[in-house]
Amino acid sequence: APYVPGTALCIGDSVMLGASSEYYDTLSMCGTVDAGVSRAWSSAASAVQGRPLPDRVVVHLGTNGFTDAGEIDAVLSQLRSVPRVVLVNVQLNGTRRWEVPVNAEIDAAVQRWPNVRLADWQAASTGHREYFRGDNIHPSQAGALVYAGVIAAEL
Repeated sequence: APYVPGTALCIGDSVMLGASSEYYDTLSMCGTVDAGVSRAWSSAASAVQGRPLPDRVVVHLGTNGFTDAGEIDAVLSQLRSVPRVVLVNVQLNGTRRWEVPVNAEIDAAVQRWPNVRLADWQAASTGHREYFRGDNIHPSQAGALVYAGVIAAEL
Protein backbone atom coordinates (compact mmCIF):
# COMPACT_ATOMS: atom_id res chain seq x y z
CA ALA A 1 0.00 0.00 0.00
CA PRO A 2 1.25 3.52 -0.66
CA TYR A 3 2.45 5.39 2.37
CA VAL A 4 0.05 7.99 3.67
CA PRO A 5 2.08 10.88 5.15
CA GLY A 6 1.48 11.49 8.82
CA THR A 7 0.54 7.89 9.63
CA ALA A 8 3.83 6.25 10.60
CA LEU A 9 4.28 4.75 14.04
CA CYS A 10 7.49 6.23 15.45
CA ILE A 11 9.11 4.52 18.43
CA GLY A 12 12.17 6.01 20.04
CA ASP A 13 14.04 7.46 22.95
CA SER A 14 14.74 11.02 24.07
CA VAL A 15 16.42 11.91 20.76
CA MET A 16 13.18 11.22 18.88
CA LEU A 17 11.24 12.92 21.66
CA GLY A 18 13.42 15.99 21.21
CA ALA A 19 12.52 16.21 17.52
CA SER A 20 8.81 15.57 18.11
CA SER A 21 6.08 17.94 19.26
CA GLU A 22 7.61 18.12 22.74
CA TYR A 23 10.19 20.52 21.34
CA TYR A 24 10.32 21.21 17.64
CA ASP A 25 7.39 19.36 16.04
CA THR A 26 9.41 18.27 13.02
CA LEU A 27 8.20 14.66 12.86
CA SER A 28 5.13 15.31 10.73
CA MET A 29 5.49 11.87 9.13
CA CYS A 30 4.51 10.24 12.42
CA GLY A 31 0.87 9.63 13.25
CA THR A 32 1.97 8.38 16.66
CA VAL A 33 5.22 9.18 18.46
CA ASP A 34 5.93 6.75 21.27
CA ALA A 35 9.23 8.06 22.56
CA GLY A 36 10.52 7.89 26.09
CA VAL A 37 13.52 9.15 27.99
CA SER A 38 16.13 6.42 28.59
CA ARG A 39 14.29 3.84 26.45
CA ALA A 40 16.56 1.06 25.20
CA TRP A 41 16.26 -1.69 22.59
CA SER A 42 15.64 -4.17 25.43
CA SER A 43 12.26 -2.59 26.17
CA ALA A 44 11.18 -1.88 22.59
CA ALA A 45 9.48 -5.21 21.90
CA SER A 46 6.92 -4.46 24.60
CA ALA A 47 6.26 -1.03 23.04
CA VAL A 48 5.26 -2.73 19.78
CA GLN A 49 3.40 -5.72 21.20
CA GLY A 50 -0.35 -5.84 20.60
CA ARG A 51 -0.46 -2.48 18.89
CA PRO A 52 -2.17 -1.95 15.51
CA LEU A 53 0.57 -1.45 12.96
CA PRO A 54 0.45 1.05 10.09
CA ASP A 55 2.29 0.57 6.77
CA ARG A 56 5.35 2.46 8.04
CA VAL A 57 7.14 2.11 11.36
CA VAL A 58 10.21 4.10 12.43
CA VAL A 59 12.43 2.91 15.28
CA HIS A 60 15.24 5.02 16.73
CA LEU A 61 16.90 3.41 19.74
CA GLY A 62 20.47 2.88 20.88
CA THR A 63 21.25 6.20 22.54
CA ASN A 64 21.09 4.66 26.00
CA GLY A 65 23.26 1.57 25.79
CA PHE A 66 24.50 -1.52 24.02
CA THR A 67 22.20 -3.86 22.12
CA ASP A 68 22.50 -7.12 20.21
CA ALA A 69 20.84 -8.95 17.35
CA GLY A 70 18.43 -10.74 19.70
CA GLU A 71 17.00 -7.51 21.10
CA ILE A 72 16.66 -5.92 17.67
CA ASP A 73 15.16 -9.05 16.10
CA ALA A 74 12.62 -9.30 18.93
CA VAL A 75 11.27 -5.97 17.68
CA LEU A 76 11.65 -6.59 13.96
CA SER A 77 10.00 -10.00 14.10
CA GLN A 78 6.86 -8.28 15.40
CA LEU A 79 7.12 -5.86 12.45
CA ARG A 80 7.65 -8.49 9.72
CA SER A 81 4.21 -7.76 8.20
CA VAL A 82 4.89 -4.01 7.99
CA PRO A 83 5.83 -3.09 4.39
CA ARG A 84 8.53 -0.68 5.46
CA VAL A 85 10.38 -0.33 8.74
CA VAL A 86 12.95 2.44 9.08
CA LEU A 87 15.72 2.07 11.64
CA VAL A 88 17.50 5.28 12.58
CA ASN A 89 21.11 4.89 13.65
CA VAL A 90 22.64 6.82 16.52
CA GLN A 91 24.83 9.89 16.52
CA LEU A 92 26.45 10.33 19.92
CA ASN A 93 29.43 12.32 18.65
CA GLY A 94 31.86 10.00 20.40
CA THR A 95 30.35 10.61 23.85
CA ARG A 96 29.34 6.98 24.55
CA ARG A 97 31.37 3.80 24.10
CA TRP A 98 28.43 1.89 22.61
CA GLU A 99 27.96 4.22 19.63
CA VAL A 100 29.97 2.17 17.12
CA PRO A 101 28.76 -1.31 18.18
CA VAL A 102 25.11 -0.17 18.27
CA ASN A 103 25.34 1.22 14.76
CA ALA A 104 27.00 -2.01 13.60
CA GLU A 105 24.05 -3.99 15.02
CA ILE A 106 21.57 -1.66 13.29
CA ASP A 107 23.43 -2.01 9.97
CA ALA A 108 23.40 -5.81 10.34
CA ALA A 109 19.65 -5.81 11.05
CA VAL A 110 18.99 -3.80 7.89
CA GLN A 111 20.81 -6.54 5.97
CA ARG A 112 18.86 -9.35 7.69
CA TRP A 113 15.34 -7.98 7.25
CA PRO A 114 14.10 -7.28 3.71
CA ASN A 115 11.43 -4.79 4.84
CA VAL A 116 13.91 -2.66 6.82
CA ARG A 117 15.75 0.43 5.63
CA LEU A 118 18.34 2.64 7.31
CA ALA A 119 17.87 6.32 8.04
CA ASP A 120 21.51 7.35 8.40
CA TRP A 121 21.29 10.10 11.00
CA GLN A 122 24.93 9.58 11.85
CA ALA A 123 26.15 10.30 8.32
CA ALA A 124 23.81 13.28 7.93
CA SER A 125 24.93 14.89 11.19
CA THR A 126 28.64 14.10 11.40
CA GLY A 127 30.65 17.30 11.65
CA HIS A 128 27.57 19.44 12.34
CA ARG A 129 27.79 20.47 15.99
CA GLU A 130 25.05 23.04 15.28
CA TYR A 131 22.62 20.10 14.90
CA PHE A 132 22.97 19.32 18.61
CA ARG A 133 22.23 20.83 21.97
CA GLY A 134 25.04 21.15 24.50
CA ASP A 135 25.18 17.42 25.26
CA ASN A 136 26.12 16.62 21.63
CA ILE A 137 23.37 13.96 21.55
CA HIS A 138 19.95 15.65 21.49
CA PRO A 139 19.00 17.67 18.41
CA SER A 140 18.84 21.44 18.22
CA GLN A 141 16.07 22.94 16.10
CA ALA A 142 18.35 22.86 13.04
CA GLY A 143 19.25 19.26 13.84
CA ALA A 144 15.63 18.22 14.34
CA LEU A 145 14.80 19.43 10.83
CA VAL A 146 17.66 17.39 9.33
CA TYR A 147 16.75 14.39 11.50
CA ALA A 148 13.17 14.49 10.26
CA GLY A 149 14.34 14.79 6.67
CA VAL A 150 16.62 11.78 6.96
CA ILE A 151 13.70 9.69 8.23
CA ALA A 152 11.19 11.02 5.69
CA ALA A 153 13.55 10.17 2.82
CA GLU A 154 13.35 6.47 3.73
CA LEU A 155 9.58 6.24 4.15
